[in-house]
Amino acid sequence: MQEKNVKGIIGLILAIVSLICIFVAWYPMTKLTGMGLDGKLSFYGTVNLMLIVAAFVCAVAAIVFAALSKKHKDKVGPRNSGLVIGIICLILSLLCSPFIGLFTTVTEYINSDGERGAIAEAVKNDQEMEKKVNELIDQLKDQVK
Repeated sequence: MQEKNVKGIIGLILAIVSLICIFVAWYPMTKLTGMGLDGKLSFYGTVNLMLIVAAFVCAVAAIVFAALSKKHKDKVGPRNSGLVIGIICLILSLLCSPFIGLFTTVTEYINSDGERGAIAEAVKNDQEMEKKVNELIDQLKDQVK
């Protein structure tokens, strides 16, 4: 019986974990507690952002393990699948991270009642942006009704 390609298996498992983290990161997990929402609505928060970061790290590790597994051609097991899924997950995590980051910033702004975060700093000096942010919050409040 031939030896198993352990590095290839680890690479495939890490790629699958990365894919799962990406899908789970798109589920809103943080309750919106400020600005009259009182936890009735969930949105994207720090947990979602950490899942995207974990997906990126797992994807990179999957690519590394899959590349290392190609050295052992005499062993049986996955080689290319971990590499392909890892590359796809790497690209997906890089594409998703700005959106999840922006949504996390909105959650921080709402939960601090407009006192903290990058959005709070931006709206201090720009009345037009404050108006747009308030419209967004009103739309979120309409979702609760």
